[in-house]
Amino acid sequence: MNEGRTLPAVQRAYQYIVALVAIHMVVLAVANLLRVGAEIAMNAPSGGFTGLPFVFNDFSRPSELYREQASLAIALLAVGGPAWWLSFRAADGAARRDIAGRASAIRSLYVHLVIFVTALLVFGYGQRTLGLILQGTFAGALPAGFLEPAWPARAAGAGAMALSAAAALAFHVRISIGDRRATVIGGRAAEVRHLALYGLAVIGLFFAAFSTAFMLQGLWDRVIADSLVTLNRPDFGAPPGLSEPTRDEQLLFQLINQVPPILAGLALWLGTWVPLQRGLRRPGADGEVERRSVVRKLAIYLIVGLSAIVALISTTFGLAAVIRRLLGDPFQEQFTSLVHDLGFPIAFTLIFAPLWLIHRRVVAAEAARETELVRAAVIRRTYTYAVAAIGLAMAAIGAAGTVGVFGSQLMGMNTHPNSETATYLSLVLVGLPAWGFHWWQAQRGIDEAERRAPQRRGYLYLAVLGGAIGLLVFGSAALYRLLNAALAMDFPLWTWHDIWHFTVDAAVAGSVFAFHLRVIRADRVVTTAAPVAETTPSVFTYVVRVPALTANAARARLAAALPDAQVSPADAASGEGDGGPSIVAIAGTLIGVLLLLIAVASFAIGPIFSSQQPSNPGPPRALPAGKPIWVATVTQDPFQTETTGGAYIRTEGALTFNFKESGRATVTFPEFAAPFMAIAVISSTPESDGTLLWRVRAVGERSVSLRVNVSSHTADLIYQDQTTGVTEVLGNAIPLRDISSPMEFAVLVRTPGYVVFMDGRPMIEVTERRLDTTSSALSMTATGTMGFIALIALSVHEAP
Repeated sequence: MNEGRTLPAVQRAYQYIVALVAIHMVVLAVANLLRVGAEIAMNAPSGGFTGLPFVFNDFSRPSELYREQASLAIALLAVGGPAWWLSFRAADGAARRDIAGRASAIRSLYVHLVIFVTALLVFGYGQRTLGLILQGTFAGALPAGFLEPAWPARAAGAGAMALSAAAALAFHVRISIGDRRATVIGGRAAEVRHLALYGLAVIGLFFAAFSTAFMLQGLWDRVIADSLVTLNRPDFGAPPGLSEPTRDEQLLFQLINQVPPILAGLALWLGTWVPLQRGLRRPGADGEVERRSVVRKLAIYLIVGLSAIVALISTTFGLAAVIRRLLGDPFQEQFTSLVHDLGFPIAFTLIFAPLWLIHRRVVAAEAARETELVRAAVIRRTYTYAVAAIGLAMAAIGAAGTVGVFGSQLMGMNTHPNSETATYLSLVLVGLPAWGFHWWQAQRGIDEAERRAPQRRGYLYLAVLGGAIGLLVFGSAALYRLLNAALAMDFPLWTWHDIWHFTVDAAVAGSVFAFHLRVIRADRVVTTAAPVAETTPSVFTYVVRVPALTANAARARLAAALPDAQVSPADAASGEGDGGPSIVAIAGTLIGVLLLLIAVASFAIGPIFSSQQPSNPGPPRALPAGKPIWVATVTQDPFQTETTGGAYIRTEGALTFNFKESGRATVTFPEFAAPFMAIAVISSTPESDGTLLWRVRAVGERSVSLRVNVSSHTADLIYQDQTTGVTEVLGNAIPLRDISSPMEFAVLVRTPGYVVFMDGRPMIEVTERRLDTTSSALSMTATGTMGFIALIALSVHEAP
């Protein structure tokens, strides 16, 4: 008997799997037959086999290519068409004879997987069709390179796929609607349907939102920012022989490319979201299935979470741009200005802040719609504590960074640029109110049920865990730096700088840990003092197997025995049931949580680690240099050079020390007598491995040099005696920002003092009396194993 019951389910699964494969074969076949016909009629070159671009990719034989593509399309149609018709007809006939078959999970999986795939095909290829038509209509006057060759044929091919997929989509949407009208679709079948439709709604909504925001940013930059501030922008980089597009032409092309995804995203979102919303208002069991959907809650929380993150981040960037200028950065720089920097924050805040607030109202409406007070509270708490966690992370990162930068300034070692300081302040200004408001909402009128809520406990334990990990990691780092310096009996200022940053980070993490641990203990005191007061009956779920001739008879018997129970379909034929969360619900929940964690971590964790690393110190300050004595033409002057091993020197665009393997290269410049100031502009790449030794004073085998290590991103001033082999660091090592963008180094050489400047800032000042005042030649020696070190400019000035 077990075999007899299992066989029909296996047969239906086989039939639906065959139908699933075959229907996509039919869609591909019809689309490519229409495309080949259109290309032949337009006498256009082939655009490749749509849907399978890796097939028939030899375009040197157009006539044979058309024949091969048409043959493959006809073969797919000849095989897939009958296979789909026979398998689907058999499965559909069985489902119409047994109403339980129309509510089965395997039928729902087939129908809604086809709907999901074909909807995305219409969405993608519809965008391409509209985009090519708009390009051909409005971009014809733009310079060559903007318009795709043979665009009418490409548009026809994309339109053929969109039309073919739309036909399959309409057919299966009709089947889905018919099944819901015939019977109540619940359990796993309903979850599969919700997963497909809400997935499409989320994709369409965010596609339209991001595209609209980028379009608004482009309009802001060109229409508003460029009219207020004129920038000396670099060339667009047109290929040789093509004219350079103007800013207006670039904007037009951007708008043409953004309109199709906006319209397609809106169509996809409205086409799924509006019917789903109507289903909520239906009376009876069908409407109850829609209202209780776990996937719906997940989709709403995902929209609210991502919208909140984007809105908070864009607001942070906007505040950082303003604060950076208030801290001293120029209003207008070479390639940007405050007005241009505000384009991204304003555009994305205008789109995602309303999106966040609208769906926050949807969350409130979901809670108000619930007849069960417990479920309504769950919806409210999930939103409140999720946003509170995001705000807490932002505020903690910003507070640690702000206090750390303040201490660096007091120590005279502030290597943090104004942009980084402004970002920390903005995180505090945005994150603290976001956390404070939602925490206040959670604490307002708190009762015993709120203290016991799993959402509250999840937030509290997550905060305690994060605080504990931060306290352990940063506390250990601070103790390591302290013990390392103590054992070496050397406490340079840079060590105290590191200890300060790690201590501040540990203190902030410890504060988060202590505050939330105190809340947990307070909640525990209240909840353990008295038993739970149940103001409303608890709801329990059981799976009850009722023998009956039909599903309707089973439901009638169960309703007569338990009149107050809520009965959901759980037929053996369908495998449905509400006895617990299904695999679909669990998987969907895990995916949503992971997406939120990745989004928060990518923004939150990065600044924690980058705050301990050297960063861009902002615009260079004016050096106190005197009148120029000598300015090198590094690509033309005949300097004395010497290379060994895998090192070699090139002078194309800059004087570069290149390494194909381990080697050494030296360049010698003219002699100068102290006092003077030597200035060099140096650059490299992140993957380079090498050290540049710039000798600014040399007497025999003794020298004072600036050593720049591009591998460890540090620089220091050293004294060397080649005779004795002594190398002594003068002062402290200084961390460097990423020198893939050029960095200015300057050394003021006096007798006996030396001052090192980096990007115009004095970083090292020492006295060294072991060298006399005779003139000596400047020289640079680079050693390395891979990459290059570039000397872009070199000059010597009178000492100020």
